[in-house]
Amino acid sequence: MKKSILILVGILIAVYIALSLLSTNQEYAAEKIFFAAMQANNKIVLNPEVAPPQLLASVETKLKKIITKYPKTRIVKQVEMALAEFYISNKKFKEALLHLDGLIDKYPQDPYFTCNATFMKGVTYERSGKWSDAVKIFDFIKEKYSNTPTGFQVPIYIARYYENNGNGTAAQQAYLDAIAFYKKLERDNAGQPIGYLASAAMMQIFLQLSNSSEAARVFDETMKNYKAPIYRVQLLQYVDPIFVTKLKKPEKAMQIYKTLQKEIPNKQIKQMLTKKMAQIGKLKK
Repeated sequence: MKKSILILVGILIAVYIALSLLSTNQEYAAEKIFFAAMQANNKIVLNPEVAPPQLLASVETKLKKIITKYPKTRIVKQVEMALAEFYISNKKFKEALLHLDGLIDKYPQDPYFTCNATFMKGVTYERSGKWSDAVKIFDFIKEKYSNTPTGFQVPIYIARYYENNGNGTAAQQAYLDAIAFYKKLERDNAGQPIGYLASAAMMQIFLQLSNSSEAARVFDETMKNYKAPIYRVQLLQYVDPIFVTKLKKPEKAMQIYKTLQKEIPNKQIKQMLTKKMAQIGKLKK
């Protein structure tokens, strides 16, 4: 009986080792092909207008080979997204949309990846000149994936699109919409890291809109609601821009720095704050 158990254990160990080696070999093979594909793609990026068709075809073939031959590898999701980006950069918008729709259906259990694939779908519409369709996608991301890094950035992405295209009125409205989005996100996640990030985003937007008094109001609320040292340290970057540079209230900045110096345990930061207060002291004279 013991001999049979030992034999069985030996077989299981051998199978495990064989599977591990197979997995390692597949990872290496997939990464090798991916590296070759990206090298070829870099040549295309340098001169996309004159890239030979066979070079374009070779990149697409290599990426598809990894997806079909090595679907269980760790790198496959990166390859899937690289193929979408390849289609978009080479204006193969129909292929990009079909591929991205497939990814959204393929990975429903991974909200971060699905959100990124959905965002790239919006980018595909944007690059193909269909901004109204792109906005529908981005608005959907704002609603469904607001807690993901990509979803968090979408409101600002929309505003900057209008800004970069010289549509000041639309940009202004988009920034106001972004403020409403972050205000709700902070309220729904009060005291959590994403809540703090939402407050920080609001401060940045108010500074962008030259509304320093509202930036100061959000700062004060954030000081009151986020007392952990990690938040206190991050708040330092907003003190000078809001209270010294914009509002011309060095005494308020001095008060904040004194408070933070007491609450932040890090010795180097305390020393930095001492220097900051000395600088403000010179401004007040």
